[in-house]
Amino acid sequence: MRRTYGLRRTALVESLHSRFGNRAAVLGEAAGLHAYVRFDDPGIAARAERNAVQLRDASTYFLGKAPGNDFLLGFSMLSERSIREGIKRLVP
Repeated sequence: MRRTYGLRRTALVESLHSRFGNRAAVLGEAAGLHAYVRFDDPGIAARAERNAVQLRDASTYFLGKAPGNDFLLGFSMLSERSIREGIKRLVP
């Protein structure tokens, strides 16, 4: 399972890097089944909704004011192909 989830996380991180470059940053350690991502793109949430890509707003995990455009992206239930397709749908 560790190998499977590692490959999925790698697909997510590589897709973000190739599609967004420095406009998306994966924050935190490589652990868990989600990636904490900060996008430098104010339209990301609207594009995700329009294109059926689920992003979980990270602001619910902050006690105070949360940074804008921070999201949790889950990858445990998705294939590498689905992950790449989802990131592709987020690109303006």
